[in-house]
Amino acid sequence: LYGLYQARSAIRDTGVVIVVEGYMDAVALAQQGIEYVVATLGTATTGDHVRKLFRQADRIVFCFDGDAAGQRSAARAVRNVME
Repeated sequence: LYGLYQARSAIRDTGVVIVVEGYMDAVALAQQGIEYVVATLGTATTGDHVRKLFRQADRIVFCFDGDAAGQRSAARAVRNVME
């Protein structure tokens, strides 16, 4: 999870983590002051990712691209959250 180390404090403060697809998405949001963001770097969100994030936050918000790859990533992420 790209940016987890840098975002850890903001994630704990807000109780929320936003998960995006690419590192540039995470960087762009951080530059705009949204610091509780991590990126999966084009890989599927795994159950391990979800468990790790729920140790830091009460709520996970997935924010993937609307293209076919983003939709597949979102579907996988939801399945992994439900496990």
